[in-house]
Amino acid sequence: MRDPGLQPERTSLAWSRTAMAMLVNALLLLRAAAVEGRLPLAAVAVALTGAALLLFRHARRRGAELAHPRRGRVHPRTMLSTAGICLAAVLAGLAEIALAGLGRPE
Repeated sequence: MRDPGLQPERTSLAWSRTAMAMLVNALLLLRAAAVEGRLPLAAVAVALTGAALLLFRHARRRGAELAHPRRGRVHPRTMLSTAGICLAAVLAGLAEIALAGLGRPE
């Protein structure tokens, strides 16, 4: 039997830190959208908040999957959810940059 050591805990903590950073950015963006009264920016902030919450859930699932591996394989659903969450975060970040640039006077 394989001893996973601290890898599951480290992996779960890394995903949790990433999710926390994403959540803080989403809340700061939501505050900026509320101050400026910009609905599209608020929509991106809400989407980013949702992605952060999914990432927290993913962190727990991935840690559990590493703690009790099934023949050393990563479940395809885990890989798909990782890719989807990362893609959502990147798209939300790009939308945030695009929307922030539209509201600035030149």
